[in-house]
Amino acid sequence: MLRRRLALVAAVALLPSTAMRAEDPAPIAGQAFFAAVSTLACALFVVGDANPDDETGPERRGFYGASHFLMQGGGDGLGFNVAAGYRCHPNFAYEFEYTRIGDAGSGLNEADYWTVTNNIKGYLSRTRIQPFVSLGLGVIRAVRDVDASVNLDHTVKLGGGIDYYVSDHIAVSLNGHYLVPTGGASDLHDGFAGLGLLYRH
Repeated sequence: MLRRRLALVAAVALLPSTAMRAEDPAPIAGQAFFAAVSTLACALFVVGDANPDDETGPERRGFYGASHFLMQGGGDGLGFNVAAGYRCHPNFAYEFEYTRIGDAGSGLNEADYWTVTNNIKGYLSRTRIQPFVSLGLGVIRAVRDVDASVNLDHTVKLGGGIDYYVSDHIAVSLNGHYLVPTGGASDLHDGFAGLGLLYRH
């Protein structure tokens, strides 16, 4: 059981690195490094955990999946995200997240883009109402509306929100994040709010 759990955590962490195209290896290298460090930290929690399968309640350890509908805070951008993660400690989780946004930005800066990030989440409560903060590092691929030019760069994602567990397995999730891209995509920094559902195994 422990080997299977560690293998699944590693697979979640390495997904972003294998999903990237090879236009520029630099963002992929940074993503892979962050994934390795995050996986090691999460694995230490798993190895030190005696009987996670005996836990009950919304704070228990285990895998989860989530999806949100997203709206841009200061523009017309709309999109969604899909995340898969592992709650490796009652107060911490590690996840892989894919986000797709259309018509982000404004004027000549409008673009369609996707991001793939590795996120670390910290939970501030162990009750059915669980506020959290998150930090993510990954890549962004943006296609400009005005000339169809493409940018592939690093991005940082700062986030937070609240998960409200209506049962031990299902939560209504309200979150927000602020995207901070680098390089040619740096003008696409903006905030988004999302509403969705989370399922815990």
